[in-house]
Amino acid sequence: MEYEGEDRQSHDVKTEDAQQEKENSDDGTGTALLENTNTDVSLEYVTELQTKVSSAMMNHEMPFVILSSVYENPYRLHIIVTSNAEEDLQRLRDLDTIGGVLEIEYVSENTNSRQDLYEQKN
Repeated sequence: MEYEGEDRQSHDVKTEDAQQEKENSDDGTGTALLENTNTDVSLEYVTELQTKVSSAMMNHEMPFVILSSVYENPYRLHIIVTSNAEEDLQRLRDLDTIGGVLEIEYVSENTNSRQDLYEQKN
């Protein structure tokens, strides 16, 4: 379903400054780097995208990805990363051939978030 005049591209959302990023790290919450904008995708597509990301994680091709989860309403792939380098984010965007399905959150490697996420998974 197309909506006239609607921009279907993803948009980067960066922190305003280093202080904001530090505050996010201190309280264990992440920083949104990319928000999904495409609400017209199927669960099948998002699951396929999840499989690609999981495979890259297991093959150590994307060591900066620490968690990925399929979310619904709307369907999207939520990914938590420890790198906000543009080339790393682009590698993830390249997997999303439709565009606008990824929701990427950045957490600093020096936060407790990584350990908390690991404990949640196990």
